[in-house]
Amino acid sequence: MTFVVARKFGERILILSDTMITHHPDQRKNDIIPGQLKGIVLNLDMSVAFCGNVVRALDAIREAKARIRQGGSREDVIRILRSCSLKNCDFILASHSGGASLIKITGGSVSAPQDAHWLGNRHILARIQRQQAISDKGFENVLRSNAGLTDTRTEEGTFIGLFSQVLLSDPMTAEDVGGFATNLLASPFGHCYQMTAGAYAPGPITIGGPDHGQEQLPGNRYAYNFISPSYRGVSIAGIFMDEPRVGYIYDPLLCDEAIKVPNITLQAMHEIVNERAKAAGGKPEAEC
Repeated sequence: MTFVVARKFGERILILSDTMITHHPDQRKNDIIPGQLKGIVLNLDMSVAFCGNVVRALDAIREAKARIRQGGSREDVIRILRSCSLKNCDFILASHSGGASLIKITGGSVSAPQDAHWLGNRHILARIQRQQAISDKGFENVLRSNAGLTDTRTEEGTFIGLFSQVLLSDPMTAEDVGGFATNLLASPFGHCYQMTAGAYAPGPITIGGPDHGQEQLPGNRYAYNFISPSYRGVSIAGIFMDEPRVGYIYDPLLCDEAIKVPNITLQAMHEIVNERAKAAGGKPEAEC
């Protein structure tokens, strides 16, 4: 399972997701951290997020990317994802090909464009909605007691904040949801990732996953930076964890799993992510 939620704000679309990959009981253990990037930028105009069988989903998304390179259209991408959605995979497609559009593809069906869609664990959506109600009520009480104050919150900022709060409650937010909070921005100026950071103090924990070994985090603090490149139109991102000084590179169109980079600094991780994004053909943000 997983949790992905997407919302349209005018011409801008945000896709937020966890990174945890779950496996069947008879398979290897779950990959909680680093997991995989589930919101994937296809090009400057299209991005897709997935839920379900990760191998099948990534195969379909890579096929869609190859079709785009051959001159394929949005309809070609939808056709590929629609076929895969019959095989225990669901997708959300954000597009700016002919205007901002957000659709859901599941069970062989394609939804009409809507302002919001989600995939995965419905209980996480309910938690976010409850947190939204609590937050709104709190702000109303504060504003009622202080007539001179102004509510400066934005819809986008609140949306990101609520999602991040849920993911920061625990590396395993639910049995099938967890890892890092990732942030994909789809806009008319090109699809890309947005840098975010998170930290909390749950007490000493040990993290691990298949082929990555174990990382014992010192002290009682857990912090990370989700790193976006200074390029748009490519599905390259990174994670840097402060305490163990470990980084992970996400390149889901080429690699089935995140690439571990031990004994690294935040600045060095930024450089690696940028170099990889440039090599993948990303468009510099300054030119978007």
